[in-house]
Amino acid sequence: MVTSTIVSDNGITINQQSNKSTKKYIINKKRLTLLGEYKILDENNKVLYLIKGDWGIGRKLHVLDANSNHLATIKQTKLFWPKYDILNKEGHIINTIERVALFKPNFSVLNSPISLKSDFFGFNFEFFNKDKIIGSIKKTKFSWNENYEVTLEEPEHEFLIINSVLIMDSIYHYGKQGFHF
Repeated sequence: MVTSTIVSDNGITINQQSNKSTKKYIINKKRLTLLGEYKILDENNKVLYLIKGDWGIGRKLHVLDANSNHLATIKQTKLFWPKYDILNKEGHIINTIERVALFKPNFSVLNSPISLKSDFFGFNFEFFNKDKIIGSIKKTKFSWNENYEVTLEEPEHEFLIINSVLIMDSIYHYGKQGFHF
């Protein structure tokens, strides 16, 4: 097994252990929560990140590492047209994701060559770096828990793609199951 340290596209250091280039993750959404809670697991079921919702106008999620150290915040900046900022722990914007199509759920990462394209229902997404697929998201259907399977071809985009899954869930599926405000 090879261990490597990668500085992601937002400047956050990620330690990777792998003997292959494709990484898989499971994003598990806790049901019946007031504010939204998630666990991000690697393919060995090891917790990598914890996500905790927060009170306020618009959606706000705090991204924590497995030891509950704050890494970033996802904050909804437009209430009527989906736009979210990803802020580092100092509060500086590191990425902004905005919906770019009215009828089909496609998104753009502002000031970046990365884009997100979806199926019609917003259950499956593909991430593109220009024209190359760098990752995919599949929402599990017909299960008690809301889970997302994430496959990543370029580990340097891990943090952006995982945060994008949380944003997609906030836009399309938040409040449809469980007790959410």
